[in-house]
Amino acid sequence: MTITVNPLITPTFTQVVAICNGDVLAALPTTSNNNVIGTWSPAINNTLTTTYTFSPDTTQPGQACVVNQTMEITVNPLITPTFTQVAAICNGESLTVLPTTSNNGVTGTWSPAMDNTATTIYTFTPDTTQTGQACAVNETMTITVNPLITPTFTRVDPICNGETLTALPTTSNNNITGTWSPVMDNTATTIYTFTPNASETCAINQTMTIKVNPLITPTFTQVVAICNGDVLAALPTTSNNNVIGTWSPAINNTLTSTYTFSPDTTQPGQACAVNETMEITVNPLITPTFTQVAAICNGESLTVLPTTSNNGVTGTWSPAMDNTLTTTYTFSPDGSETCAVNETMTITVNPLITPTFTQVAAICNGESLAVLPPTSNNGVTGTWSPAMDNMLTTTYTFSPDALETCAVNETMTITVNPLITPTFTKVDPICNGETLIALPTTSNNNVIGTWSPAMDNTLTTTYTFLPDTTQPGQACAVNQTMEISVNPLITPTFTQVAAICNGDVLAALPTTSNNNVIGTWSPAMDNTATTIYTFTPDTTQPGQACAVTETMTITVNPITPIFAQVAAICNGETLDALPTSSDNNITGTWSPVMDNTLTTTYTFSPDTTQPAQACAVTETMTITVNSLITATFTQVAAICNGETLIALPTTSNNNVIGTWSPAMDNTLTTTYTFSPDTTQPGQACAVTETMTITVNPLITPIFAQVAAICNGEA
Repeated sequence: MTITVNPLITPTFTQVVAICNGDVLAALPTTSNNNVIGTWSPAINNTLTTTYTFSPDTTQPGQACVVNQTMEITVNPLITPTFTQVAAICNGESLTVLPTTSNNGVTGTWSPAMDNTATTIYTFTPDTTQTGQACAVNETMTITVNPLITPTFTRVDPICNGETLTALPTTSNNNITGTWSPVMDNTATTIYTFTPNASETCAINQTMTIKVNPLITPTFTQVVAICNGDVLAALPTTSNNNVIGTWSPAINNTLTSTYTFSPDTTQPGQACAVNETMEITVNPLITPTFTQVAAICNGESLTVLPTTSNNGVTGTWSPAMDNTLTTTYTFSPDGSETCAVNETMTITVNPLITPTFTQVAAICNGESLAVLPPTSNNGVTGTWSPAMDNMLTTTYTFSPDALETCAVNETMTITVNPLITPTFTKVDPICNGETLIALPTTSNNNVIGTWSPAMDNTLTTTYTFLPDTTQPGQACAVNQTMEISVNPLITPTFTQVAAICNGDVLAALPTTSNNNVIGTWSPAMDNTATTIYTFTPDTTQPGQACAVTETMTITVNPITPIFAQVAAICNGETLDALPTSSDNNITGTWSPVMDNTLTTTYTFSPDTTQPAQACAVTETMTITVNSLITATFTQVAAICNGETLIALPTTSNNNVIGTWSPAMDNTLTTTYTFSPDTTQPGQACAVTETMTITVNPLITPIFAQVAAICNGEA
């Protein structure tokens, strides 16, 4: 049979020239240059280079074998000129002409003309007649012209000469930072200039004048000096030069004082008036001074007082002199003694003085006896005799010093009592830890007190008895001591009996220890079980009063070898030889020979000739050998190539769980292998199984000849 294949027809079109992104792009013709009718896709796109496909209408006469045609229309990207941005300038600064060639090589012109007084947007127009600039677009640049900034400050009020003048702020009210000059001057009116910091772009200098007014000092007529207590008139509240104000402190006619005049600065023209002072002298009253007449003893001679004071004041005394009674005499100055005042003098007439002392309490013989005071309770000084004696009751005499006018002798007797020594019955020695009865708090000779330290039944200790000296008749009782001996315990020592095997001969333990302590053992000896035996010393034996019981443990050993159980195996699996040394290090041999086909009990026989294995006993281990399990399945019937093939069951007819491989194939006769999951209970000894599924080939039908088609038709 001959099949005709007609030639393909390719539509032809005039190529569309490249455009710029966004240019108008006309629709493509629906009839080719060689008269093929059809449609184009996708839709026309004037923003992106695109390949368009012409699909012929094969239903048109003669177009059955026309093929698709394509046309790529290039859309060139727009070129945006790039320029380095001109930095902002200050109003009036120089502004350089913009470049006529961009950073990326586009040439053109700028408009409008440059302006250094206002922020302006300039437009760059490319010359599209230049090579490669057909798609270049306009670009703009805004050049900022910042206005000049005048720093503003709060005006500083006028000050008075010398008044504190705070430094001017280095940041203006409108946040311009900078510095002022010259240095602040609080003594003269000055113009200060603020110079902005270099970082304060477009900020200009600013000035401030601070006025300094002269000071006004009030003047007053000086008040003449007065005497203490004289009338003192209030000071005037208006100065000689008409400054109004107040004085402080309050007027004082008893003391020379400096008064301060404080101007009222709220009065017109007084803002810079300053304080003024005036000292008013108050002369002190003159007190006549005299040499004090010394005290006399009752009845002694008393000289007449002088009529002129030590500081030259003349006058008279009253009343008349009296040598029997302490009297206050008054001196009255003559009328010519300005500011002099009366003065008094008391002349003491002393009575005779008996020294008084606190009686010294009785002491014990030999006790410290402090020296008697050389000054009496009533202030008389002197000396005592004879010398102090702390062994004997003595009467001592106090003789006042010669300067102790009117004082007389005094005596004191000091009693010295004999010492008392407490007596106690001696406590016998004890053994370490034995009960120790508290010592008596009353001695054999009836002295009451306390013992220290606390009783100790573990250590030989010296105890001290401290008498209670507050008890009647015990003031002179002295401390007493007693040593109580605590003998150490004696622990019998024995040679440890070595461990035996169950049933070995066990000799009786010795009744005399290695350190010669005699006693007995209990319980009776036992050669079948490990036992603790106790040795009880005979404390009636000489030197054994403090011997204590002792114990000895005699070990009776049974040793059982320990092995890790061998896990069950499957029939025919490898079975390793059992270890000839147990987990607890017993060596020996196993019997019978290992068998990997049958469950068997094996016996371990220790080698008792080895060191430390004399007491080792036999041990057994049973190793289970499980039979193999074969999974059974129903055979799958043969299928035709391509027919549905159901997945094989994952559980066998005899309940073995597993998986099949390879994957099911309904196009080819295949042998599949079942692998049991040996982790499932009871499947440890399950073995693999296979199944072959036959896939029969398909039969191809025979048909009549197909008619001619066009090149590429189905």
